[in-house]
Amino acid sequence: MAEYQDSQLYAGLKESNLYILTEFFKMLGNPTRIRILLLLMEQDANVSVLAEQLGMTQSAVSH
Repeated sequence: MAEYQDSQLYAGLKESNLYILTEFFKMLGNPTRIRILLLLMEQDANVSVLAEQLGMTQSAVSH
C-alpha cells in the first residue's frame, strides 16, 4: 500500500471520499445491481418494469 500513499491521486483523496468510493464499488460487486444499472442506461424504468425484464420479484429489485 505504500506505493499508493505516495501517488498524487491518493494524496488528493480525503478519508470520507475513500469511504464513498469503497461503498460505490461494493455496490457494483453485486451482479444484479450491475444488470439493473445496464438496463437503466438503456431506458428509464420503474421497479415493476425492471423486475419483469430481470425475471425477479419487485421486492428483490427494490433492495
